[in-house]
Amino acid sequence: MSEEQRVKTYTRQQVLAWNDRWSHTDVRVIEENLDRLGVVTYVSPPSGGYIWCVDGQGRRVMKIAAGYLEFRDAFAPDEAEKWDGGRSGVDLSNAQFRGPNSPRRDEPASICPVHFVQLPSSGRCDDCG
Repeated sequence: MSEEQRVKTYTRQQVLAWNDRWSHTDVRVIEENLDRLGVVTYVSPPSGGYIWCVDGQGRRVMKIAAGYLEFRDAFAPDEAEKWDGGRSGVDLSNAQFRGPNSPRRDEPASICPVHFVQLPSSGRCDDCG
């Protein structure tokens, strides 16, 4: 089986709709990073567990998972956190970390004091505006 047959490709619109649990803020953060990095291709392995974002020079610059964005070191934005193992990333509002292979240490989730929902990585509640 060739590499092309083992990966699934997506359009940008499909990527932005890939996880129906993402908040509006999550989608905005994803879009901002796709634009910033000049992403032109979106591919995932057969498992469909994440999506690699590839720039115009063919470099895998960002990985989109259900609850976080992970960046190759040279491509991380200023607000990215350093995770265990030397990786960098941004949590999305539905981030869940359960096991030893979690991208970063477990920390208590920030909760909106008005709407009692978990805050996205921006720290701003979508419903509060």
